[in-house]
Order: sequence, then C-alpha cells, then structure tokens
Amino acid sequence: MDIFTKNLIEKPIEWLTTHGVSIILIFVIGFATYHIGSWLIKRLIKAVIFSAKRTVWSQKDIKKRQDTVNSMFMAIWKLLIGFFIVVSVSREAFPNVNFSTFIASLGAISVMISLGAQSLIKDFLNGIFIVSENQYRVGDVVDIDGYTGTVTYVGTRVTILRDLDGNVHYFPNGSISHVINKTMTYSISRLKIGISPDADLDKAIDLINKIGKQLADKPEWKNKIIKAPHFDSISSIDGKAIELVIVGKTQPSDQWVVSSKIRQMIIEEFIKNEITLA
Repeated sequence: MDIFTKNLIEKPIEWLTTHGVSIILIFVIGFATYHIGSWLIKRLIKAVIFSAKRTVWSQKDIKKRQDTVNSMFMAIWKLLIGFFIVVSVSREAFPNVNFSTFIASLGAISVMISLGAQSLIKDFLNGIFIVSENQYRVGDVVDIDGYTGTVTYVGTRVTILRDLDGNVHYFPNGSISHVINKTMTYSISRLKIGISPDADLDKAIDLINKIGKQLADKPEWKNKIIKAPHFDSISSIDGKAIELVIVGKTQPSDQWVVSSKIRQMIIEEFIKNEITLA
C-alpha cells in the first residue's frame, strides 16, 4: 500500500477517533440540554403565570398567555442552543483555527450588519413588548391593521394570523401599529333582530329577555355566558322594520357561538308567538 493510499484511509479514521466522538457528544449534550431546558422553561412559565394575581383573567386567558410566552421563550432558547452547537462543533472540527479572533471579528461585523438590519431589531424589540404587555396571545381573535383573524403564532420577529377563509397573514412585529383584541378577558355578544312595525314590541322584548335567561341557565352554556343576553336598545325604526339590539357578556371568543344560538332561539320563539320578523 503506497503512502498516499495509506494516508487517505488512516487520516479520516484518525480524525474520527480524535474529533468524531467529541462532535457526537456535543450534539447529544445539545439535544439533551434543549429538551431538559424546554421542560424547565415551560414549567417555570406555567408556575409564574398561574401564581400571578390576575383576578380578571379567565382560565382561557391564562392558557393563551402561557402558550404565547412559551412560544417566545422557546424560540430564543432554540437559537441559543443552536449557537452553542455550531460554535462547539466548529472548535472541535477545526482546532487550529483561532475562534476567539473570529468571534471578536463577528462582533464587529454584527455591528455593521445591524445598521442595515434595523427593521429586524425593531421586529424583535416590538415582539418582546407585545408579549410582556400581554397585548394579544396565541388563540386570540384580533384585528391587526385592518386584518381580522385568530393568532396562531407570536414570535420574536413575526405575528401570524389565520382569517375565516383560512388565509394566513404574516405581520413583522415592528410594522404593527394598531391592534384590536376581540377576546381579551371577556367578549360581548351583540346582535340585531328586525321585527315588523305592527308586532307587539313589549311582548318581543319580554321574550328576548326570557330566552336569554333560559340559555344562560342551561348547564352546557353556563361556562360560556357571564351575563345573559338581553334587550339593550332599538337601533333603528322605519316603515319596514323595528331593529332590536340584544347584548350579552361571554367568556373570551365565545360571543359568536352564543350570538348564533340566541338568534336561533329567538327566531323559533317569535314564530311560535306570531311575532313577524322583518
């Protein structure tokens, strides 16, 4: 066997025996650290959030807050572990390279890059403020700059919404200027029913209040309704219809299902009691 062939076989084997085991060990340690750290982070976040004295928060609010903070911290934790693995493997694979000088140079380069990446920094900082100020959480229904949907992800850089048509919207955190949270702490069920001007108005109002109380007293709806739907006001009247406004207070994000159910019950009762719908 000539020297070239011998070196071609022995050198890789030598490298694997001296560095390969260490590199595998780095990946194992990184993998274990990531999963153990993830478990500890989630437990700590859960303990802190559930121990906070937030009497106005429902269990649904607390769960949303927990999921959102988890997603933010897990993204940061994943970046840290990834950086540790890359640096450790590089040092082990290339022992003759002075990585201290490289890292110092990287710091100087990062300063120059940051001047051209201010939007990314703005996204990150705004993402931190969104989570720390509890502006919205994963699972909330929000309106962001005119687009409405359910929050599916809040990260260090973007917020993701999915609208009623299934479309997914991506918002860089730094560009978000106006947010309406439709499911914070509680929600309002508000709907309108039109009746004929010839209908018995007092009877219609009494039926609405009776139906609202009946719905709120049902066991399967008690955990959704905070205040029973009831007659609130007359929003308009003309020669064709009297428009009645029904309002109730619900748990976060339950307003739509409550509105749908109360509308169904009112229509059925109005038909039975010969109150003409307009």
